[in-house]
Amino acid sequence: MTQQYRSRKEIYRKKPKKKNWLFFLPIIVLFIVGSGYVINSLLSDLNPEHKDAYAHTPLKLSSERKQAKRSLLKELADKQWQESKNYSTDEQTFFVDNLKHEDSLGLLFSHFPKDNAPDIVTGKQVSENYSKSLTRVYYNFSSYIWNEKKKSYDQTESNSGEASFIRSDTKKMPTTTDFFPSNEELMRCHFLIQQEILNRSKDGNTIIDEVLNLAPFKTGDLVVNKVNDVGIEVTLSQPIGDVSMVMLPWAEFSHYLNSSFVSKQYFPEHKNKQVALTFDDGPRPETTEKLLKILKEEDVPATFFVLGSQAEAYPNVLKEIIEDGHTIGNHSYDHKNLTQLTPDAIKTQMHSTDKTVYKATGLLPKYIRPPYGAMKESIAKTLDQPLIHWNVDTEDWKKGSSEKIVKTVNDQLEDGSVILLHDIHENSVDAVRPIIQSLKKQGYEFTTVDTIFKGPKSHTQYFGGSREINEF
Repeated sequence: MTQQYRSRKEIYRKKPKKKNWLFFLPIIVLFIVGSGYVINSLLSDLNPEHKDAYAHTPLKLSSERKQAKRSLLKELADKQWQESKNYSTDEQTFFVDNLKHEDSLGLLFSHFPKDNAPDIVTGKQVSENYSKSLTRVYYNFSSYIWNEKKKSYDQTESNSGEASFIRSDTKKMPTTTDFFPSNEELMRCHFLIQQEILNRSKDGNTIIDEVLNLAPFKTGDLVVNKVNDVGIEVTLSQPIGDVSMVMLPWAEFSHYLNSSFVSKQYFPEHKNKQVALTFDDGPRPETTEKLLKILKEEDVPATFFVLGSQAEAYPNVLKEIIEDGHTIGNHSYDHKNLTQLTPDAIKTQMHSTDKTVYKATGLLPKYIRPPYGAMKESIAKTLDQPLIHWNVDTEDWKKGSSEKIVKTVNDQLEDGSVILLHDIHENSVDAVRPIIQSLKKQGYEFTTVDTIFKGPKSHTQYFGGSREINEF
């Protein structure tokens, strides 16, 4: 087979070389970067803020911050152990440089926002013996937050503010049965829990009937959420109106709790002889307001057992009684003998007065004084508040002069006495200042019914002095 003829020119013609573009790639990259730099320089001249922002790249910021953090951590590590020796209470030193681990920080973590937590926190968890069975825990700490402008960490000294309380033995939060070992003990302060529920409501008047008709709580009806310096916060098993959680303040509940969980500060010792003034059947503006002025001048507290009918007529006097720091009790609605009434009629007498007093003052009457002192066990078991009688009966309603009233008091007086007077009689009010001055000279201290009986309890009858206390 013959080959196709080609001329000499065609045979020796050079073949064209293929161009390699990879040779030009570095040149292209340099061109793009250089163009970007030129453009950015032009923009920087037009916008100085843009120039500053570009100057601090993330890499540079991270390097400065890491270096500052390393220096600070080293400084704190040495300082921390020196400071820990200055604490006299039990303590646990903490040194946190990562607040992402919420579980390991407990109470401390709640003081920092999750989205803007400090880089470093250092300080101490301080533990103090609050009572025989409770430990009080709080934090003293310093937090360190990066300041971008200063290129350093800002330090803030602080403490946890609200302390937390835990059992001294288990290091866990106490339960309801720690504070109230039995349903009966919880029942004894039912009237105080009713008040706390009303305090928590946005409008207690909307739930007052439901609250007054509540059956006594059982320990399983209350779950402890937290314990702090104010008291014990519990959740109700069933909400009452708009209330699902209440606080049981130490100041109000100390005498009703397991004493091993309560601070000794709530059980002060009284060296002086004590006496309590009580007044029945008011309010009556003409005499009650005169009496309030005398009590204020003499700096003496008192308990006013009011009638619901009088309270409805003079709500402003009730407000004045509370504003002056006195206590209001329930003396029925219109002074009927409770032992001669049906259970429903007794309930009406008590609840009508409770609602009237609450509407005027925002407080329920703390105690009940049955008219004529007439009471029997079957009635006592149906009433929420403690029953407060007296051991010194002045019989002021039938004695003509204040001098005779003062003499009667001095003849019957003993330590822990509860004196019965009426704030609706002129001669009774006139006798008050001489009574106060006479008893003060004898070394008596005027105090409240609550203090005399160390926290009066539901379904219990009190008299004062050496008379027995009756539990039903």
